[in-house]
Amino acid sequence: MTYNDGVKIVSRALAVYFVAAALGLLIDLPHTALNLVRDIGMAREINPDAYFTQQVRESIFWFAEYVLRLAIWLALALWCYRCGPRIQKFFGCDVQEDITEPENGQ
Repeated sequence: MTYNDGVKIVSRALAVYFVAAALGLLIDLPHTALNLVRDIGMAREINPDAYFTQQVRESIFWFAEYVLRLAIWLALALWCYRCGPRIQKFFGCDVQEDITEPENGQ
């Protein structure tokens, strides 16, 4: 196995991890969105003139944070999956090593 093959395997494994993390966030995203809608509705019932209460601001913050984390995980997955020269430099040197054992036992 060459150095490039090893880097490709590691980067693809990281890409799978990042996609799994993004899927975990994607599963919970509707819950966060519904919490935001509920908080806006409750705040409008309490005070129709000022519906941006502290609870609504916190819900907006949490929803934005979920969307941002989802975008970051997917961007990292794409970056690792492409496995270009930048990721090879990130994981180590650019030396083209062959790390397989010699076939004739030397």
